[in-house]
Amino acid sequence: MANRLGSGDHVANCGYVTDAGVSGQGIAIDSLEVAKRRGFHAVQFNFVMESNRRAIALWQKLAFREFGRIPETFRHPSLGLVSALVMRRSLEDNGDETVPQ
Repeated sequence: MANRLGSGDHVANCGYVTDAGVSGQGIAIDSLEVAKRRGFHAVQFNFVMESNRRAIALWQKLAFREFGRIPETFRHPSLGLVSALVMRRSLEDNGDETVPQ
């Protein structure tokens, strides 16, 4: 699905809630391939919890980069308020992107 309508519709938006039983089965990689086949230029996650180290490590391994943080956006049951990350990856070439300064 497009992250935004109109002039932002070239960027796909993904979000996952996965059962532990399907972890490691390539769902994330499949999503990137589907997005590219559908003509998207990039994939963006708008809401990756900073406490979800496993997801962040996976996205970084798949060439996603952090482009912003939204402070205290999620009420974690044991950690309290945690920030959400905005992560993005190009689907062009190898997906490498430079984080703007």
